[in-house]
Amino acid sequence: MSSIGFKDMKVLRSLFVKAWHPTLISLLLWMVVRYSKDKILFTQGYEKRDYPSLHDIDPLRAFDLRSSVFEDPVAVVTDINKCWIYDKTRLEKQVAIYHDTGRGIHLHFQVCDKTEYIGGPCDNLPQTKQV
Repeated sequence: MSSIGFKDMKVLRSLFVKAWHPTLISLLLWMVVRYSKDKILFTQGYEKRDYPSLHDIDPLRAFDLRSSVFEDPVAVVTDINKCWIYDKTRLEKQVAIYHDTGRGIHLHFQVCDKTEYIGGPCDNLPQTKQV
């Protein structure tokens, strides 16, 4: 089974400041099963920002993970985006992103009210359900 960690106490607190969007919870639970051999290490949850951000919305709609804990972070992003769709009306947006926004390269995960699990190359996994 996966282990879930956090970069430091500030990050741990950021995971509990705001309620999570139900789909964000479903995504995380799905990831814990899908990537059971990897450690999931949070680097960001909620954060008050001076600009529009999914890290600063109630309920929380985004979190970041350390990319270096995955053998191939680009493959993780590709895999997740084949199984989850952010919004069928905004196909340019994705659930999983591998990027650097000035704080170091990391994996960013985001959802909206229209995000859904669409299946895909996810053999032998329990399907998550919208809450």
